[in-house]
Amino acid sequence: MSTIHGGDFPDAPGNPSSGTVPESGPDERESLEQATDPVFLPKTHRILERRFMEFRPFGKDPSGTTIRDMSGVSIRSNVEYLEESVARTRGVEAGKRIVEELVNLLNGRIPDRAYHITSKFLKNPWTSYSNEFTAYLVEFCLDLSGDPNFQFNMGREKLIPPIIQTLMRPFSVAAIYRTAARWASHYAKSSYFLEGLDVTDGRAVLRMALMEQALRQFGPYRRACARIWCNALAVGIAVVPEKIHHLGLGAITHRQCIAEGDDCCEWEVRWAEPAPWYPGRRLATGLARQVLRKEITEREMVIVEQMNSLETRHEELQKAYMEVQQTAIELQRRVDHLTTLHEAGLTFTSTRDREVLLQHASETLIQKLYYDRVMIAFYNPLLQVLHGARLLGVSPEIAAFAEQIEVPVTDPTTIEGTVLLQGQPVMVNDLSQMLDRIHPLYRKLASQTGTNSFLSVPLKVGNWILGSLTVNRSQAHVFTQDDLGVVVTFANQLAVALDNVAAYREIEAFNIGLEQKVLERTAQLEAANKQLKEMDRLKSSFVSVASHELRTPMTSIKGYVENMLEGLTGVLTDKQTHYLIRIKYNVERLTRMISDLLDLSRIEAGRVELRLGPVPINELVNDVAESLQPLARDKSLALEVLHTSIIPVIQADRDRQTQILTNLIGNAIKFTPPGGTIQVKTQTMDDGFLQISVADTGCGIGADELPKVFDKFYRAEGTPTEAHGAGLGLAIVKSLVEMHGGRIWAESTPGKGSCFSFTIPLTQTIE
Repeated sequence: MSTIHGGDFPDAPGNPSSGTVPESGPDERESLEQATDPVFLPKTHRILERRFMEFRPFGKDPSGTTIRDMSGVSIRSNVEYLEESVARTRGVEAGKRIVEELVNLLNGRIPDRAYHITSKFLKNPWTSYSNEFTAYLVEFCLDLSGDPNFQFNMGREKLIPPIIQTLMRPFSVAAIYRTAARWASHYAKSSYFLEGLDVTDGRAVLRMALMEQALRQFGPYRRACARIWCNALAVGIAVVPEKIHHLGLGAITHRQCIAEGDDCCEWEVRWAEPAPWYPGRRLATGLARQVLRKEITEREMVIVEQMNSLETRHEELQKAYMEVQQTAIELQRRVDHLTTLHEAGLTFTSTRDREVLLQHASETLIQKLYYDRVMIAFYNPLLQVLHGARLLGVSPEIAAFAEQIEVPVTDPTTIEGTVLLQGQPVMVNDLSQMLDRIHPLYRKLASQTGTNSFLSVPLKVGNWILGSLTVNRSQAHVFTQDDLGVVVTFANQLAVALDNVAAYREIEAFNIGLEQKVLERTAQLEAANKQLKEMDRLKSSFVSVASHELRTPMTSIKGYVENMLEGLTGVLTDKQTHYLIRIKYNVERLTRMISDLLDLSRIEAGRVELRLGPVPINELVNDVAESLQPLARDKSLALEVLHTSIIPVIQADRDRQTQILTNLIGNAIKFTPPGGTIQVKTQTMDDGFLQISVADTGCGIGADELPKVFDKFYRAEGTPTEAHGAGLGLAIVKSLVEMHGGRIWAESTPGKGSCFSFTIPLTQTIE
């Protein structure tokens, strides 16, 4: 057993400057497995050896259950103490930088971009986190702080927040230890269970056991993670007498520890009770309690009722916040999926090399959609054989084994038969339940790769099945219908691209000079292009439908937030009002993004018709500029309009021209720093066109990026981080300008500003 006084924690980890721990080599790992428990690594092997987090860090798990392993209060305590401790020794700016470094390290371990975090996010007490995320964060804090006693020092200063201290104060130290489970629930819902075993005045024995969810997430790193929890709870127990009743720090003796191989952690804590201030005080206090028993009981009941009410309110607010958070995560994931599918489609249509196409498709699925492994296999319908598999995400030896496999496909009830003979996708979330339906060679491959769940879909062009696309993960029960829909769409695009590549190779192989063969292949290519156009139409339709569906929850969220801000749910604190205003701002921003998506999908589907009418263009430019003057003034910008000539009334769609001007001037305001100038200029040209230019003194755009600024979803590398947007505005503007018969272009010098110009024909004017 070891006793802790002050900050002397046993087995404190080291301080690698990089914030990571190198993985053990094969020889070292083999010797460890022979010398120690084959399931659990020694406590010196930290969870940082796991390259990526395997569980969702917050929000909801794949089953839809809200993640509430660890409270955001605990996470905020670690982050704030890291910043403050560094600031005390190295300055305020260094403290801020160390938190940003922590954010970067954590994001580097979170494979799904929808769950990437910011420093502001980490300091939000309403978020709840997974046990795995908490372990990564604490390990990084230990490394970045350079303080081997970081947990003790943080715990003594920050672990028990003022609100909990206030709630605990009516209770004695012994009473707090007796009800340890209740107080621990404020910090962890599905992490550990803490109980007081033997509690008397001045002495208590407490025991902590990790819950199944924590053990599952820690995996082979159970002992190193348990050391974190053990140290944190030990200091939490030790500071109770000091923080609650100012009795001094308790003395902790470690009796058992999971990090040492025990089933639980157990401590004995001793503290100094207040000395009696007159003889017979204990007897007098006992007699007073007997006399005032009823009044004491009633007051204790009031305290308990107030605590329960406070906890209920806290739960309600946290639930509301987490619902909004989950909506934001899901929206980000949908946008990422759409962007990935769009970019993949563009690459597929421009690639003529089959192996390059297969490599790019596999890398996209792993790097952008975060699957562990991808296998693309080809089907020979004459021989009824699946062959030539390309497997990415494994060792070269396993990839070579997969490519050599030839699997007969004759039974439509097997997994392979369902995909290739019936043309139906298959989603398996627990491989152990489907082993009898998988060919033995694929069972062997699954065992070698550690696969526990997978999706397999046909590569289908019309009624012709080229093969199968399979993605898998080492975890079980992680795939959803959203995953299935995205992979099916991806496979359809890939199948069309593979068909095009095959057609291109056949055309090269044949004598191109033979007119008949050229005509036949051209017809096939035209059919394939029609299929691509149909896929593009379906994509636009999907964007439109998805955007419509997203509008309803956004409107509902905005309504609830406005109701709360108007006081319909009760009086709000300043902090609650601040958070709700930020939520309302972000909901409005998401609504604008959805409107852009709807506009773009309507334009691409050809459902936007111009309503031409007489438009006094100079007056229109003045009106739009005047409406945006408040935004310009807020940023201390000078917004001016210059008409170089009298412009006749032209035929145009007034609303769409307003949309074009609002977007261009709004962009200029967004990307121009305070004190800058924006000039809107109109002039007639000799070629029969009216030209309108919007020039600013903003950050500018690089020459290599200028041709891309009107592409959908494109954001220049130099775009300021505070300039939010989905990258759709300029793409919509370009389409609207071209619908009017004009053209649009951009000129820019980095660091000096940009000028966006577009033209409108003057041929149809009204005198």
